[in-house]
Amino acid sequence: MDQKHIENGGVFTGAMLCFIGLMLLPVAVGMIWSYPDKIWLLGLVSLLSSLVLLVSGVRGLRSSSKKLQTLTKELEAIKNDAITNAQKVDNPIDGQHSDSVVLASWNYTAEEWQKFMSWQVNERKWSHITTSIVLALLSILLLRFGRESSWGLALIIGGVFAICFGFLSYYLSISSVGRTRGKINQVYITANTVVLNDKMNPIADSNRWVGELKIIEEAEPKVLSITSYWKTRKGNSNEEIFVPIPKGKLGEGVMLMDKLRRLHPLQ
Repeated sequence: MDQKHIENGGVFTGAMLCFIGLMLLPVAVGMIWSYPDKIWLLGLVSLLSSLVLLVSGVRGLRSSSKKLQTLTKELEAIKNDAITNAQKVDNPIDGQHSDSVVLASWNYTAEEWQKFMSWQVNERKWSHITTSIVLALLSILLLRFGRESSWGLALIIGGVFAICFGFLSYYLSISSVGRTRGKINQVYITANTVVLNDKMNPIADSNRWVGELKIIEEAEPKVLSITSYWKTRKGNSNEEIFVPIPKGKLGEGVMLMDKLRRLHPLQ
């Protein structure tokens, strides 16, 4: 998923926390001002809650803003390397690479990118539909038997929740690909990142590692699939990133797979 989307979400969350904290602050002060009425205790709790929200919001804003600046610098470094130093990475040495060193830089025609987008939409559509249906069923059953809601209310709430989740997850997955208007569609691939039209998708870092690498030959154009994994409390989670291979670049795609596998041996 595009890291900028994630950090922009962090900025939005931080701003909302600050807003709620500021809105709660005068209410808390008013309650405390009512001392010795007992409501002043509630005001004290509200004041502490307001301060916690403000501190958390400011920290979130600072953290996400710094990460956005770092991502912007990384993207510029990748682009600069693609322009000036792409020839230096024909034979990268295992373990000796820079995050900004470009392993592959590909451009696409509008027709190629449109075909890839159509394939991508169809590929991801059914997984999101299936997930939404499962969530809808679980939500309906939980509301009906766990909260003793009526079937009608459970159907409405569960259905709306599943539809919203499906559209949001679908939008986020597709937006990580990106599409340019009036410009050339471009992909840069480094040892740790796939950049699809300025959308930065990490494949390896301190918490991630590269798993399966394969070329999907049934797609048109052919697609390089890179699966990255990361640890969660419930086990390993993964994300599959698709990269279209331009016409006449299949050999480069195979070489790229070999480079990535040498840089990231299977764990």
